[in-house]
Amino acid sequence: MFPVSIVLIRTLIALEKLFVAKSTFGLSPTSGMFSVGFVLFALVYIVIDFPARPYIFGHELTHALFGLATGARVWRFRVKEENGSVKVSKGNVIVLLGPYFFPIYMVALLIVFGLISLVVPMVDTVAGRIFTGLVGIAWGFHFCFTLNAMLQHQSDFEAYGFFFSFSFILLLNLLVLILVFVALSPVTCGKMWRLGCEKMVDTLWWFWDAGWDFLTG
Repeated sequence: MFPVSIVLIRTLIALEKLFVAKSTFGLSPTSGMFSVGFVLFALVYIVIDFPARPYIFGHELTHALFGLATGARVWRFRVKEENGSVKVSKGNVIVLLGPYFFPIYMVALLIVFGLISLVVPMVDTVAGRIFTGLVGIAWGFHFCFTLNAMLQHQSDFEAYGFFFSFSFILLLNLLVLILVFVALSPVTCGKMWRLGCEKMVDTLWWFWDAGWDFLTG
């Protein structure tokens, strides 16, 4: 999954380069406002003791939603100040690791963005850029709390091991970022797909070339 993660990183960089005009800290309007929102929340998270309860609620709710989506029964949903728990009748990799790659509050904002876009244009507008900043704040919330959770002992990683879990979470988070970029910017899904395929071929060829050189000395 690491080569594919590198492909997604290169695709994000290529998407950013599609914008000729840079306006926010040398970035495109979408990336710039998203980054501002992300940095603002990260600073708040570092400076103050931000309450964990909203994250814990979203974390356990995501477990429950993915459980329901895969046909499991959910019971005993508990959220406390420092921890929470939810019981599902059956689990899988999506149910266990869902909260670490599915930023539920950011997805809620994107749904609102999409609904508003059905009525008035949002992409490449002042309102759209402000909304992009809010999405960046939501991503900062997800990133900071998820990183903190992963640095602690998590029973969610025991079933599949930390190495696989980390690789899976990294891959899915990068995919989410690409989809967010497409949703908030003028870049189309078709353009994103073509860039992704190009970077996939380039990256896998590089891995093959480097591996062959290593084996043949």
